[in-house]
Amino acid sequence: MLAKQELIRSSLEDLRNNLTDKDGLMSLEKAIDNMKKTEEDIANKQVTLESLSRQKDILTRLLEVENALREQGEDDKRESKTAITDYERIIQNAYEKYELEKLKQTELLKTTPPQLNQYYKDKVERYFNLMLQ
Repeated sequence: MLAKQELIRSSLEDLRNNLTDKDGLMSLEKAIDNMKKTEEDIANKQVTLESLSRQKDILTRLLEVENALREQGEDDKRESKTAITDYERIIQNAYEKYELEKLKQTELLKTTPPQLNQYYKDKVERYFNLMLQ
């Protein structure tokens, strides 16, 4: 458990070098300090309620750092993209796929067995003509 804490803390110290946001940097520093205290408690086998409370505080600080990292990557400018053309293309492709499937099914149904006499073949043909209108 101590080794895991040390590994996480060293990763956070590496992250500290890349972070430029002041609030995120301060939260990260507090989380690293709390992790050092927790490591000492684990090494001395003195895990108490205070240690557990410190772990919750570390989690809160890490969430703040995550938020700071997300905001750091965002640009203040907003870009507008025309989503209509993307949706139109998707809808057009779906419609073409639907029409092709419909045509395949219609052709499959239109194929009548050769043993039907002419009367029933005409009935089937008239039925499909009415159905397609």
